[in-house]
Order: sequence, then structure tokens, then C-alpha cells
Amino acid sequence: MTNSTCLNSSKHADMSVLKTTLETAKAAANQLSMEFMDIKADDPFLETKRKELALAQEKVAILIKNIGWQEEHSIKKTIKDVKLITQAPVFQQAKMMRCDKALPVFDNIHLYVNRFEKIMTTHQVDKDLNWKTYLAASIQDHSVDQWFSGTLANKECSWEEARTILMDKFDDKASDMITAKNLFAIKMDRSETLPAFSLRFSATMQDAKWDDGPSMAMLCLLALPKNLCNDIIVAYNSKEQAHSRPQSVDDVFRLAGKLLCLV
Repeated sequence: MTNSTCLNSSKHADMSVLKTTLETAKAAANQLSMEFMDIKADDPFLETKRKELALAQEKVAILIKNIGWQEEHSIKKTIKDVKLITQAPVFQQAKMMRCDKALPVFDNIHLYVNRFEKIMTTHQVDKDLNWKTYLAASIQDHSVDQWFSGTLANKECSWEEARTILMDKFDDKASDMITAKNLFAIKMDRSETLPAFSLRFSATMQDAKWDDGPSMAMLCLLALPKNLCNDIIVAYNSKEQAHSRPQSVDDVFRLAGKLLCLV
């Protein structure tokens, strides 16, 4: 059997190729079967023809088995993909639509997009190929669904392009003064986890269009609960850190996470 024939017969070959190869193999086996029936018992090529027919029938059996394997594998993969897609966060943004309080409600589009991207990253899927399927599954609001169907559903674009369109459409476009005020007033809630507050702080910083740096790190530090804030200050005063104060928001959350693990 040649390399190309082996490739076309493999269970990993394209399904359409497998089916075409099967039809060809069936025709060849039928032809050999008819020839074998006409051959005489004393024909010197009887055994040769018998072996050719057996090989042809074996090839048909292998192709049928491999097609069955692919069909079964495809069903399992579809079930798995559906389960993953249903884990996409439901698109519901506070103050913009009626929200199901039993599910996470996002304060702004930045928080939603961050969670949405995290899900795709966790599932290890190609964002450019899969964002549309995941987003369609996450939309429940009728007006948002209508907008999606008319704007993004039939649009061929990368996730980065789609992300920009989402931001432009659903950003509340609050004034710079209001977004800056929100940033300077932000505090971590008692019931809030550190990762959740990290996402909220980053989104608020993006809304206000403020750059990260030492000053923003200090603002982030003061937004933490008092005990945690004091522990971080002590850690920097101990000279165990590379700098005398945090240089970025990530520095603050990284050290905060380590300190909480010690509690």
C-alpha cells in the first residue's frame, strides 16, 4: 500500500477523503470479486487473485472502521465543545439591561471582556476563530442579540477588532472627571476576593485612561483593606523588596496575594 493510500485510509484523514476512498475501495473489491468468481480452479493465478481480493476486502473493512471512529470522536468532541462554550460569561451589564442577579453582573464592558477573554484562554481556544461562537452563546438580552446579529454575526474580523467594536458600543462613555473620580474613590469590598478586585481596579483604571506606575500603585495600595495595606508597607520597609515602594499595580496585587497566602 503506497504512502498516499495509507494517508487516505488513516482514521485521522479528512472525512470526505475517507468516504471517497471507501467508495473507490468498494468498487475495486467488487470488481476483484467478480473476476475471482469467473476464474477456474486450475488457473495458476487462483491464489494470487484470492490474496488480492482478501486485501481489497480488508481495506474496505478498515475504512469502514475508521469512518466509524471519526464519527464517534466527532460526537464526543462536539459535546465537549458545547460544555466549554456554555461556560462563557452571560453578557449582562449593570445599568444597561435587565440582569439576572443569580448570574454575575458586570459593572462595565471592560470587566465583561476581561472575563470573556480569560474563559477563552483557559479553554485554550484560538480567540480569532472562536470568539463569535462563545459570544453568541453568552448573549441572552434580546436587544443585544439583535445588535449582535446585525453587526458582528456576519462580520469576518479578529477578536481584537471585535473587542474594539464591543467597547465602542457598550462603553457608557462617562466623562473623564467622573471616571477619574471613580478611580480615586475605589475601595476593595469586604466580600470581594483579591482577584475580583484586581480585575475591577484594572478596568476602572482603563476607564479613566490613567497609566500604570508608582503613583497608581500607591493609589491601589490605599484601596486595599487597612490591615493588608499596612502589611504591604511593612514588607517594603523590611528592604526585602527591590524598591522602596511598589512600582506598578501588578506589584501591589502580587505581594498582596503572597501575604494573604501566609494568613
